[in-house]
Amino acid sequence: MMTTSKPEIDADLDFWYKPTDENFQRLILALDELKIDTSGLKELVFDPKKTFLRVPHEGFHTDFLPEMKGLAPFQRFFIH
Repeated sequence: MMTTSKPEIDADLDFWYKPTDENFQRLILALDELKIDTSGLKELVFDPKKTFLRVPHEGFHTDFLPEMKGLAPFQRFFIH
């Protein structure tokens, strides 16, 4: 039997962002500055309920989440 090995993920780092088009564009700019390929993201149609970003790194990944399960919507926590 042949098995495939998956790279081990020791941890992940989650960021919860206010899901607005402006914030999504800011995330793309920040990732560009970190020299992360964002070419596919620039063509993506932003959806405030579904636009989830995952940036892989060796041994872990960084996630940018528009919502966190079990928590109220972002706007209820951070009111301007």
